[in-house]
Amino acid sequence: CFAEEILVNEVFEDYVTNENSGSLVAEGDEGVRALETSATNKALYLPARITGSSISAHMTGVARQFVISADLRMGEHPVKAQLEIGESAVSHKLLTSDDIGNMTTHNGKEVCSLSPNSFVSVAIAYDLDTNRYSVYVDGRFVAGALLYGTKIKAPENFTISTSLVENASGLYVDNLRVYNGTRRKRIFPPRHGTAKRQNGRSPLWRKVPALCMSMTLTNPDLVH
Repeated sequence: CFAEEILVNEVFEDYVTNENSGSLVAEGDEGVRALETSATNKALYLPARITGSSISAHMTGVARQFVISADLRMGEHPVKAQLEIGESAVSHKLLTSDDIGNMTTHNGKEVCSLSPNSFVSVAIAYDLDTNRYSVYVDGRFVAGALLYGTKIKAPENFTISTSLVENASGLYVDNLRVYNGTRRKRIFPPRHGTAKRQNGRSPLWRKVPALCMSMTLTNPDLVH
């Protein structure tokens, strides 16, 4: 599987506290930083202590069909998280987790559960022409052809944010990627040319061939 154009490819190995670097912007509670999650891996920590925090990725040059993916893991205590696409002054919430970590689509379909024990790889494949999207979890198709109520015309950024439940906590984010429509040719390489394993399993980019195969079931235009 080959990504025609990779817009964002961040593994957060060198991310500094509340640093705005390149195409990424961090906001909210102090303490947005890369933390070790294992002896061989770091992930971005988005704290939720007062107002919560967020990381945004600019999406300049996004095509009519694109994919957004990230690995997510809850902190020690429950935290609300949300994934949204922004354009101009409007935010479109696609995935939201409740106060116990259950993540649902904009129309209430549950797709996965976040926990403090392991990362979950989440991918959103969006088609701007049909205004529909599909969701994949750990490379497995879980929801498709979801019609979003408001027409998204020109996405400008993608944001992952946290908000406080009861106890101060946070959300770990890793392998954040945004890329345009895919072709079934070859897999794109990970950052620095090495694959990172998380909790004993390969990261999402290892699963992209299966993800692309699944896309043909719900949106043939996303895969050629």
